[in-house]
Amino acid sequence: VDVFGIYSANSHSISTIDGGGLYPAAAMMEHSCAFNTHYVTHDDLTLHCHAVAPIRSGDPITMTYIGCYLPTAERHRLLQKYFFRCTCELCLVHPDLVRA
Repeated sequence: VDVFGIYSANSHSISTIDGGGLYPAAAMMEHSCAFNTHYVTHDDLTLHCHAVAPIRSGDPITMTYIGCYLPTAERHRLLQKYFFRCTCELCLVHPDLVRA
C-alpha cells in the first residue's frame, strides 16, 4: 500500500498547523462541486462538518475536494488525482455556472 497516495487522496487541510490530517469519516464522504457540507478544523485538530444545503434522507453527504469556483475543465483536471470524473449537476447540467 502506498502510504503517500492514501494521505494525498484522503487528507484534509489543517490551517493552524499548515498541514493536513486523516479523518476516516470525512475521507468516506463523496465529492461534489455542488456539495452539501463544509468542514472546519479547530486548534485541537478536530474536524467538524456542517450542512450548507438541505440533506434529505438517502442523499449522499458530499464535500468538495477542490476549489469549486474554478472553470469546469480546471476542476476536472484537479480531480484526476482522485481517479474519477465528477458527474455532479454543476459539471453536467450547468458547466461554468459558478464562474463570476
